[in-house]
Amino acid sequence: MTDPSPAQVRAVKEARRFNAALLAARVVEAERGILRVRTIPEPTEKLADSAQEAPKPRTARQRSAPPLRTSVRLTAVVDAWAKERQPEPQTVQIADKVVRRFYEHVGPVPVQDMTRTHVLQFKDALLASGQTATNTNKQLTILGTLLGFAVNNGMADTNAAQGVKVAERKNAKATRLPFDLAALQAIFGSPVFAEGIRPSAGAGEAAYLSTPTEF
Repeated sequence: MTDPSPAQVRAVKEARRFNAALLAARVVEAERGILRVRTIPEPTEKLADSAQEAPKPRTARQRSAPPLRTSVRLTAVVDAWAKERQPEPQTVQIADKVVRRFYEHVGPVPVQDMTRTHVLQFKDALLASGQTATNTNKQLTILGTLLGFAVNNGMADTNAAQGVKVAERKNAKATRLPFDLAALQAIFGSPVFAEGIRPSAGAGEAAYLSTPTEF
């Protein structure tokens, strides 16, 4: 039996990452669905006619109980935080992306049960997936903001993300994933390298290609 080729190994890893991300997205949507059910307003009771028996008082069983503190998850924190703080829509989308990645790498841990170990696991997983130290710290900051909001609003006792960050060396260059063959062919097959073209908008001889940092 021959060993799998590097391309096959990469394909398996990509498939696993895709499945994990898909599962995390489905968990987020399921939690949001539960929250929507809990917040559906109850129908207004019709007033009873004078000849009819007065309506019985509403019992506790008829009203949906608020979620237990131990069951509050990051999706609910994002919704409450967005409703109260009114951030830009793009900021909410970024927070949602951080939550999905946390679910993907760690799991849907209730905020009350979240520990520093969970946050460190998240940090290490981001770095292992190719995220730069800068981007990892940005996501840890967002997670800390959400957990801080949870603490301030009685959803959790401690902010497990407080103080967790990647130690960056001063003047250190951003780490990038190594280029694969397809990327190298695309770069060195470009007109800048293949034909010696120097676009005027590319600073002449200083023209170079760069890859954008994806958050």
